[in-house]
Amino acid sequence: MHPGIERLRLILPPPVGGGDDIDWEAEEERLALVFPSDYKEFVRIYGGGSVAGYLAIATPSVSESPYSEISDWQPIELGAQEHRGLRDVSLGIRDRLILVGVTASSDAIFWHANEGEANSWNIVVCTRDVERGENPWKYYRMGFSGFVASLIDGSVENPFGMDDFPGRNPTYMSWRGN
Repeated sequence: MHPGIERLRLILPPPVGGGDDIDWEAEEERLALVFPSDYKEFVRIYGGGSVAGYLAIATPSVSESPYSEISDWQPIELGAQEHRGLRDVSLGIRDRLILVGVTASSDAIFWHANEGEANSWNIVVCTRDVERGENPWKYYRMGFSGFVASLIDGSVENPFGMDDFPGRNPTYMSWRGN
């Protein structure tokens, strides 16, 4: 098991009904994208859903799951304003960002999918709750499961609009409601 997933399981119990079954080979071929192994493991164990009813995690095609509709898994195109902020976190105009999660405050979590294999992708957050002139972009040198676990255990500062996220004893709510 991926160390980030092991850590996450200790602080965020998986839903009773389990995760989602994805034909990863077919999805990766369809999307022309290879997903990080910790993310695949997360989807298998947790599935599409949300942390503390606030941080929604996207999944590829899962019939009936609203979390399949969060991302189209294609690199996003940003305007000039967004690129100015990205330069401040050492990202270039041609860097690939792929949406993997959103918050109820409209913050967005991306993979920096620019270089190397998927297992080396770091996390980039764009938060909407910033003071005028403050850079909304934050770069985290860690993968998906490490980022989510670090948010929950408080080892990284919460970058989101909800100050008390994730709260005490957060839960993961699957799209199935369990």
